[in-house]
Amino acid sequence: IHIADSLYLEKSYNEAIVAYNEALNIIPDDAYSTDMIARINETLKSEEYLAMQNYLAIIEEAKSYENANNWDSAISKYQEALTLKPGDEYSIQKIEHINNLINQKKQEEELNLQFASLVNDGDNAYNNEDYRKALDSYNRAKLLMPDNLTITEKINNTQKRIDEIEVQLALEKQEIEKQYQSAMVSAEVNLNEENYDDAIKDYERALTIKPNDAAASLGLDKAQKLNESRIAAISTEYKRLVSSGDIEYSAKN
Repeated sequence: IHIADSLYLEKSYNEAIVAYNEALNIIPDDAYSTDMIARINETLKSEEYLAMQNYLAIIEEAKSYENANNWDSAISKYQEALTLKPGDEYSIQKIEHINNLINQKKQEEELNLQFASLVNDGDNAYNNEDYRKALDSYNRAKLLMPDNLTITEKINNTQKRIDEIEVQLALEKQEIEKQYQSAMVSAEVNLNEENYDDAIKDYERALTIKPNDAAASLGLDKAQKLNESRIAAISTEYKRLVSSGDIEYSAKN
């Protein structure tokens, strides 16, 4: 009897009936057990109980959909449960929880799309050897997913490539400066030794290395003018000598 009463209070009605029947097997005419079985049978036929059973069945369906991540169907079932039990706190909380999960999933999907787009932009830029642009895209992607190991590796590889290029450019710049200085030193030596043709060639070589270089341009202009002056002086002297020779020749004749 004690077990049957406990089951009855727990609303485990079918199990309670079994327990009361067991009591009747011991005391066949026990009025209390007979009365409790009748009461339970009446309860099982009541609209309230049937509605509760229907509600519980719908809740179980909703849980099953929820566990399968079929969230739209789960929400639909919880809403159906609310029509049977208006204001049901459990169903309301479940609907709110699932809506939060749906919103969270949408945000994650949007984040994944943005991340993938930035990584794709970075990969395209890297393949086109635009490493600065690639690094910018990768860094923006990392802001979205700081713990992503793949994007960290891409950033490190890209930065390494940029560093290698900068070292190479620095070496090339040093070589260019070396060639430029060599041409300028040679030009100054030739200029001082009045080797104007060679000085002009040296200044022109310096300008091929550094186009529009002010020092080389000024040096070239100076060398050209000095060369022109020298040529003019030679021409004047030549004419003077020719004229003098003509005069002496005429005098002898």
